[in-house]
Amino acid sequence: MLKNYKEKAHAAVQKIIPYFKNRRFIVTAVSAFLTLAVLTGFWNYFILPQHEPAEPKAAAEKVGVQKNPPQSRSSAETHSTAQSTVGGNLKEDSKNTSKNAEESSSSQGNDSASSSDGLPKNPDLSTAVLPLEGKVVKNFGFSYSPTYDDYRHHGGVDIAAPEGSPVSAVLGGIVEKVASSDLEGTKVVVNHGGGWKSVYSHLGTVEVEAAQNISQGTFIGRVGTPGSSEAPLGPHLHFEILKNGKPVDPALYIDF
Repeated sequence: MLKNYKEKAHAAVQKIIPYFKNRRFIVTAVSAFLTLAVLTGFWNYFILPQHEPAEPKAAAEKVGVQKNPPQSRSSAETHSTAQSTVGGNLKEDSKNTSKNAEESSSSQGNDSASSSDGLPKNPDLSTAVLPLEGKVVKNFGFSYSPTYDDYRHHGGVDIAAPEGSPVSAVLGGIVEKVASSDLEGTKVVVNHGGGWKSVYSHLGTVEVEAAQNISQGTFIGRVGTPGSSEAPLGPHLHFEILKNGKPVDPALYIDF
């Protein structure tokens, strides 16, 4: 008997399966609806009751205060308390003002102070002057290099000028280095303090020496025959500004 029942059930299932296969969309929709209904019921009957807001404690305390208001003080006591409060506030304000003035004075002193080498900690680059009168032939940034026949980062500004043109220091500082190489010709590096330096490359002659303290506009040298790295540009000054050893665009500080 059990075997006969299983055979009938199997036959019934086999008949139903093709019916549902032909109506796959309906079955999917009904399944999704039932799933959504089950989730909604679970949320409403099990999750939400646990998150019902309790009566605010602050509101209860406020009601208690209204039931038992504080006794009013006499006008004399109120006046005395007000005077004490005002006096205390004035003393506190006076202390804060004095403290702020001292901090401001200390801060200004630190800004204007010099480091151990005598250079300013925060040189004002907005006062920088032109290192050379001439035409800018190459700007800061990525550009084509005829020497290497590729595109690469150009870390300074190239100013074309006749050979022998005078080059000046854009800011005061200490001459950190005077060096020569086949790539950059003769180069002068000036330290202005605070991590700021200026670099003057492809010079023909140099009129300063290492460790020399110079002022703004000091005659550094003259434009010469450029080194091999920028020889196709002809006589020019390759000028750089460095901040903590990294080149920055000189045009941000100097109007060329």
